[in-house]
Amino acid sequence: MIRYDDNLTPQAMARLRRSAGWGPFPAEQLAGALARSAFAAAAWDGEETVGMARMIGDGMYYYLCDVVVAPQARGRGIGRALVARAIAFARAQLAPGGRCSITLAAAPGREAFYAHLGFRAIPGPDMGPGMQLRIQAPGPRP
Repeated sequence: MIRYDDNLTPQAMARLRRSAGWGPFPAEQLAGALARSAFAAAAWDGEETVGMARMIGDGMYYYLCDVVVAPQARGRGIGRALVARAIAFARAQLAPGGRCSITLAAAPGREAFYAHLGFRAIPGPDMGPGMQLRIQAPGPRP
C-alpha cells in the first residue's frame, strides 16, 4: 500500500534523483530548494520513500519539477498520483475566478505520461518554446 504525504526530505530527494540518473546537488542546496517549494510530496512504500514531486511558484505560475519514482516502484501509478496531488494543490490555491499555469520540462521519452495528465507540448498555439540557462558555481561538484 502506497501512502502519500508532504514529508519529503533532502536525503530522499538526493536518493531519488540518483535513482533517475540525475546529477547531484549539495545537501544545503537541496534543503533550501525543499524549504522554498510551493508544494512537495513524497510517496512511501512502508518506510521507504519511493517517489517525489515538487512545484515552485507564486500562485499564478508554477513549475513542476523533481517528479521521480524509484525504479523498483514504477508502473504502479505513483507518478500519476504525485502529479495529480500537485495539480490539486495549485487548483486549491486559486481565488474565485482565478487561473494559473503549471509548466514542466519532461525527461526525454516521458512526454506522453504528462500528455495523459492534460499537459500540452510547448511550443503550442499559445506559448513559444521553453528556454533554459544553467549556472555553475566554481569549486568541486558534490
